Amino acid sequence: PEARAAGLAPAGLAAVSANGPARIIAPAGWGKTRVLTERLRHLLRERGVDPRVVTAVAFNTRAAQELRDRCADVADGPGPHIRTIHSLAFGICSAAIPGLRVAHEPEVREVLDDVFPIRHQRNTDPAAAYLQALALIRLGLVPPDEAEASIPEAVGVAAGFERFRAVLAERRAVDFDEQIY
Repeated sequence: PEARAAGLAPAGLAAVSANGPARIIAPAGWGKTRVLTERLRHLLRERGVDPRVVTAVAFNTRAAQELRDRCADVADGPGPHIRTIHSLAFGICSAAIPGLRVAHEPEVREVLDDVFPIRHQRNTDPAAAYLQALALIRLGLVPPDEAEASIPEAVGVAAGFERFRAVLAERRAVDFDEQIY
């Protein structure tokens, strides 16, 4: 009833009332945060789910904070766990590897220079092709040789992929893509 009152489209209403997990993938401005909010309200108020066993995953920190704000009145006591996808991934990774930390782009570029045959030239970013290929492998789940074939500027990315990951692991670090991978 509350979801209908929120003016959701039929697809949104279906996601709110679905049995089992729900994944909402839609373009910007479609109302994903509103659907997730109504889904949380539905689970907690209408189905009586204990908020301590609910985890909602938002794409970014802004959406996660909106969810927290919009659901503040739903639960008595501790509310549902609301995290970003990277926060959830890092939580899982760091539970398995104590002392793990996030490597930000400057450090990732340093590792790239150590692992791959990057030729630096003025007014160019030769590491960009390697970052793109690594994202294709780890987020797109494309095999390294296929990623290198589709991004030929990333010479040697297939051969060096596991070494790149090993160097990050030696540093007890993950970058954002590695958390998801």
